[in-house]
Amino acid sequence: MHQPAQLRVRTRPHGDGDAEIPLVRSCGLLVSRRAVLAAGAAAIALAERPARASSPGRVVALDWGLAATATNLGRPPISVPAPDWYRRQMVDPALPAGTIDAGLLFTPNMEVIFDLKPDLILITSGLRVAQSSLGRIARTEVVDLAKPGRNALDQARQGAREVAALLEVDAEPVISRFATAVEGAAEAVLAVGDPGPVLLASPIDDRHLTVFQPASLLVATLEAVGLRSAPGKSGQEFKIVGIETLDAFSGCTALLIDNGAPGLAARVSRSRLWSAFDFVRDGRIAVLPPILGSGGLASADRLLGLLPDALKAARRD
Repeated sequence: MHQPAQLRVRTRPHGDGDAEIPLVRSCGLLVSRRAVLAAGAAAIALAERPARASSPGRVVALDWGLAATATNLGRPPISVPAPDWYRRQMVDPALPAGTIDAGLLFTPNMEVIFDLKPDLILITSGLRVAQSSLGRIARTEVVDLAKPGRNALDQARQGAREVAALLEVDAEPVISRFATAVEGAAEAVLAVGDPGPVLLASPIDDRHLTVFQPASLLVATLEAVGLRSAPGKSGQEFKIVGIETLDAFSGCTALLIDNGAPGLAARVSRSRLWSAFDFVRDGRIAVLPPILGSGGLASADRLLGLLPDALKAARRD
């Protein structure tokens, strides 16, 4: 086999003598062996870098809201954290039966994700600390469905568009369907009648609850259909309070979301402790099934679907 001819080029003096760099003549070009080795190292580095798929087919979503968004866009992820808990807290849209458990929300199982050989990993800013490690497995992108200081529904729409761009699908049909759902829910709410200010909360136990605040996705959804939310602190998404503070919501209609232990919201609403509040005594209270407060348009859409019947159940006499 013909061996490539080698030449040696004397360089500037180095140390006690002159350094010589071997050159390789190949295809009529004169190339230094150092350049050949550098090119080989670069090729290995590129091969080890996660491939950027033109249209990612295998997607891991390490946030339930992002998983719901991808599913709404017609591209359900192959793996999410704790899928059984997603089915309890997020509920809609439903995950495929074979969705693989990727660990916990803030401690994903790297080994499982590596073995899945994903094309794309979706995370929120809450998991940015792991972005570098996840990036060694596959292309990892940060998408936030909520951002401080921005209208929650506007950011949910923007988040849907960002996820759609990464999946190379069109977000506009999903956004258009949501707009139609808002219009339909607004008409249904108007037909029920004015419930007054609405207290939207989720019990934690018999004596504590999470009260959704003006900056939250769920309160923004209430306001989108023409409802007034109970007084809250501007700029906050939620606030954990004791039941002794509920006197401040006198005259409100209370909607309790059952995001805690199953049946907790219904149980506390019937308890003796809660009977002191006028919205309980007057029957201006209803219980809603779980709705994740950070699920983007999917969570907002779920609330829209449940809202009219809940308001009918809590209607003033």
